Formats: sequence, structure tokens, C-alpha cells
Amino acid sequence: MENNETFFTEIALAMAERTIKRLWILCLTIFLALVISNICWIVYENSFEDMTTTVSQESTSDTGNATINDGVHINE
Repeated sequence: MENNETFFTEIALAMAERTIKRLWILCLTIFLALVISNICWIVYENSFEDMTTTVSQESTSDTGNATINDGVHINE
């Protein structure tokens, strides 16, 4: 009877070891996928460059009011 219990215990331990090994492989795969996707997003976001636009205008009239409408700010 004791041989039977030992046999089933060893089977259960072997199954647990295989399951733990598979879980470690899964965890490492998920971690590597996360790191790779974050690196790809950082490279993608850094591919854009910031642009600065300067607009200047000369006026011949001294009494005029300027209205600027750039889509965000409206000054009247």
C-alpha cells in the first residue's frame, strides 16, 4: 500500500514540476513581449519631430486691431 502512495506522490510532484517550468516559460515570454512592445512604442513616438512656426507681419496702419485665429486661440 505504501508503494502505491509513494508512486502517486512522485507522479504528482513530477506533474507539478513540469507545470511550474511551463509557467516560468510563459512568464518570461510575456515579459519579453511587454519589453519589446514598449521599445517599439518609444521608437515610434520618437520618430516625430517637433516643429516651431514663427509668423511675423508688418502693418502700415497705426490704428488697426489685429485678430488672430489659429484654431485654438481667438483674440479680438
